[in-house]
Amino acid sequence: MKFLWIFMFLPFFSCVQAGEEKSSKADNTVVLSDGKAVKDKADAIMPGTDTASKDNASEMTIAEMVKKAETSARIVTSDTNADAATSLATTESVTVAKETKPTPTPKVNANEIIEKQAETQPRVSQVETKTTQSTQSVKPALVETKVKTTPAPEKVVEKKTEKPVETTKVVEVVGKPDHGAFNSLLKSYVSNGNVNYKGFKSSQTKLGAYISDLTSNAPASDWSRNEKLAYWMNLYNAATINLILDNYPLKSIMDLDGGKPWDVKRVTVDGQNYSLNDIEHKIIRPRFKDARIHFAVNCAAKSCPPISNTAFTGSNVNSELDRITKAFINSSANQIAGSSMSISKIFEWYAEDFGDIKEYINKYSSTKVSSDAAVSYIDYDWALNGK
Repeated sequence: MKFLWIFMFLPFFSCVQAGEEKSSKADNTVVLSDGKAVKDKADAIMPGTDTASKDNASEMTIAEMVKKAETSARIVTSDTNADAATSLATTESVTVAKETKPTPTPKVNANEIIEKQAETQPRVSQVETKTTQSTQSVKPALVETKVKTTPAPEKVVEKKTEKPVETTKVVEVVGKPDHGAFNSLLKSYVSNGNVNYKGFKSSQTKLGAYISDLTSNAPASDWSRNEKLAYWMNLYNAATINLILDNYPLKSIMDLDGGKPWDVKRVTVDGQNYSLNDIEHKIIRPRFKDARIHFAVNCAAKSCPPISNTAFTGSNVNSELDRITKAFINSSANQIAGSSMSISKIFEWYAEDFGDIKEYINKYSSTKVSSDAAVSYIDYDWALNGK
């Protein structure tokens, strides 16, 4: 019986061995994958796969062997060895047909795709990062540009406030009268205190223009003391000469207005009307309190201190007052000795302005008088101081 089982399985093992040889030949068939030659199915199906893939191929071969064993069992149960051989041949042909099927097209490795995606994604993120950084780096530059181009305020207002002040000062300078016109007339028609009224008559228009200049430009608060004093003394003398020219020829100023020509208001300054007495006794004397003015203002009479042929200005008024005061005191209009002196009525009329008359005379006289010297006053000659 044992020999019978051996006999029965002997063809099986022979068929198995023959099938394996055919299978190995089929397995060793060269298959091209990606243009390269491979030796087994595992390499042809999944190029570059690992040992686990090859193990799967081995497992599939064992399964086929089991199927072959089942087929062999069916052969043993056959009545004759011929039927078994036929069945085995059929099985082998089926097996060979299955095993010699064309090798499928190599599949794409999923791991490679994942790796390629992994390599691609970082690059994209890097590009995005660089783009973001470059965009951010541009923004600060734009902000800096705006800051640099932002304009700054403001010191143009201070200049504008200074200009009106300068303009005001210029207007005030222009508003001051020009005493040069009067000075030219005096140089032309006055000599040693004598006035050439006849010649002066031809230039009365110029004199009138000067007087109008004075009355149109009254002294301002910012004028100096000397400028104001020069203004009023020049106005007094110009108005007196103009009065004589208006009534020329005449012998004496006393012939006018009933002997009181100094009381008539003939001059208008800053809307105010003034007489010659107003100018002298309400402005010059009380405001400036300087006794020397009595030798500066002229009343057009022979006994009056000689009129100067120089117009007063702010710069020369003090020196001119000294000069004409000294000249008058030492002139023939006064007789001064050590023990006595006979002097002009002006010293008597305005004694309060001179104070101690002897001290005042000694201040300017070349001859000094004693403190107990006798004082007398000379009668006044009202004849015209010129012709």
